[in-house]
Amino acid sequence: MRCTIVLDFDNGDGRVVKRVEVMRFHRAVEEQTPGDVGLSLAEGKGIDRPSHHPF
Repeated sequence: MRCTIVLDFDNGDGRVVKRVEVMRFHRAVEEQTPGDVGLSLAEGKGIDRPSHHPF
């Protein structure tokens, strides 16, 4: 399973002004279950790192 987390910035009317890819990762899952959706603690911490840099 490949996951991409993005931030979309809009000007209030729903039109995307800027899209920033925050993180992309791959998780090997043979048979996907609803519990596979979500982030591990390490993945969640990885999302926080790029947010410290200006967009």
